[in-house]
Amino acid sequence: MLFQHCSTCHGADGQGKEIGSARFPAIAGLDSWYVENQLSKFLGNVRGAHPADAQG
Repeated sequence: MLFQHCSTCHGADGQGKEIGSARFPAIAGLDSWYVENQLSKFLGNVRGAHPADAQG
């Protein structure tokens, strides 16, 4: 179920995706500890569509 939500932006294969001018990075092959950490930050509004976020 979680992957269904992630694939909307990151692609069905997790290789990343562009939607309009937004770029979503590849998540396939990332270590589970990293993904869990980033999801925790995202759910806590610490990461995501924040004006201070920069690509790279």
